[in-house]
Amino acid sequence: MGKLKKGDTIGGQKTKKYSEAGKGDKSRVSNIDKYAENWEKIFGNKKSKKWSSIQVEKVIWLTGQPGAGKTTLAKEMVRRFNNDKVINIDGDDLRDVLDNKDYSERGRRKNIQFAIDMAKVMESKGYLVIVSMVSPYRDLRYGEVFWINSTRPTDKEKYWVDNYEPPLKDHYMIDTTDQSVEESVNEILDVCR
Repeated sequence: MGKLKKGDTIGGQKTKKYSEAGKGDKSRVSNIDKYAENWEKIFGNKKSKKWSSIQVEKVIWLTGQPGAGKTTLAKEMVRRFNNDKVINIDGDDLRDVLDNKDYSERGRRKNIQFAIDMAKVMESKGYLVIVSMVSPYRDLRYGEVFWINSTRPTDKEKYWVDNYEPPLKDHYMIDTTDQSVEESVNEILDVCR
């Protein structure tokens, strides 16, 4: 994928259908063009080892408190692929690109909704999308949801979200407390195969 610049079209016909279906609005899709110049910052490096037994056109959503291992696991999953159709949308990267430092519920919801919209567009274009963000609200998670949880102390407890809503149904729990990164990723990928 070449470097995109402001004004490039992303999503094409499928994006138009997505907007017309009422699952999003044109202002959200136009936000994608607005931030296209920072595309590579959002998705990071896609060069990695091949792992082809997972279906593309899928969203894997990693949620959990800061320090649980979401970003680490997402980066390891991306590393296992040798495919430009695998991307990671990371909450910290997204906040930097969108310049959204609002950690209120309103600010969080805006950031998460943008990630959902971006994931849907990329999924419709045939990408395997790995989203790694706290996403504390049950109503704002999309795709195959994995709750990444750890009881091991880290230096990130000070960033924990007081009103984090753990998934209650339709999710998989990955406890990273006593598992290696490789074991945790294998557990996620086994579910997705």
